[in-house]
Amino acid sequence: MNPRNKSAFTLVELLVVIAIIGILIALLLPAIQSAREAARRTGCMDNLKQMGLACSNYSNVKKALPPGKMSKCGVVEYTNWAIELLPFMDELALYRQYDFALENTDNTSLNSKTKATTGNLRVLQSPMIVHDCPSDPNPPALSVPQVTKTDPPSMSSSYKGVAGRGWYNGGGEAYWDSAKAAAGDNMRLLDRGPLPVVVTQTGQIGGGKDTCYMSTLSNEPVKIKQIIDGTSKTMLIGEYTTTTKPSGSATWMGATYDLGRPAYWANSVFGLNLAEISLPENAACRTNPLQCSLSLVTQNAPGGGPGTQVTLDPDYNKCADWTDPDPGSGTHAQPCKRTFTGVHSGGTGINFVFVDGSVHPMSTLADIRILSCLATISGGETISQIPQ
Repeated sequence: MNPRNKSAFTLVELLVVIAIIGILIALLLPAIQSAREAARRTGCMDNLKQMGLACSNYSNVKKALPPGKMSKCGVVEYTNWAIELLPFMDELALYRQYDFALENTDNTSLNSKTKATTGNLRVLQSPMIVHDCPSDPNPPALSVPQVTKTDPPSMSSSYKGVAGRGWYNGGGEAYWDSAKAAAGDNMRLLDRGPLPVVVTQTGQIGGGKDTCYMSTLSNEPVKIKQIIDGTSKTMLIGEYTTTTKPSGSATWMGATYDLGRPAYWANSVFGLNLAEISLPENAACRTNPLQCSLSLVTQNAPGGGPGTQVTLDPDYNKCADWTDPDPGSGTHAQPCKRTFTGVHSGGTGINFVFVDGSVHPMSTLADIRILSCLATISGGETISQIPQ
């Protein structure tokens, strides 16, 4: 029998086919990655939309926005905006586990043997899908806040409430997330945001004005009618993430946890779930933030500088080195800890939900002077167009 003729690829043809497939994959991979990031970005914006809707429902019922956080004079922290929103986000069961009479990080009811708790740690350590931006390079996790190092581990978040416009002066507490701010810090109501710290005698909503300075300025949550700049021109909640993590760990109840630098959705301490858009402390800038010298805002270099535009960069270490490189100052990199950052569009995009419920992508390269005006409820500035 005559053998049948068999056809086959030559080695050269096979190599050509493999090369073509490789080229097609190389061409398609960026498009696939772009599509995936677009989906992740949409997920982040959907989270913000849900929180904005919850704030709207809250204000309809309570006749005010939720407090950024509740505090007593002497800096004793209680509930915050994210905890207050739980019933309006189908999380009533978790909301009922929080004891509003106790301090926010209370652990007095923690059983040292079983590690079971009936206090507030159960809430602080609960994961919340709506607080996790899919683009955040840091997955949700329990960690000890790096700014305190002694607080119990809390669950991370990708979002912070807008407390207002801050002023970076290398010292003091000119930030609307802080109950420690004093008269000498020149705190002004026109810098207040929609979710500032609220300081009362009892640390509870409706607890009455106390004697410390911040309580004279902010002892009730913000009402919608107080947002004279317009609900469509006032940022409410924004993204926060960092691409650089702190080193070190902390021990809590015999377990070791990483030190963390994310937002923490249920933790009211410091600015862990609140932030500001900060400008450099300057008399001319205070008089008219929009006319603040652009060179002053952007003047940064390794070794420290007054500029705060760098605070929008998601690289925390870079921000810290370029604002206040002295960790022994006691005020190290305050505007970098109290800020908004995002990793969209290669690290140049941050999403915000506004008080009216609309969600807008903002560029980290946008003029920070304009962003600082969008962070206030009654600054009186005229912003004709939201920067993209």
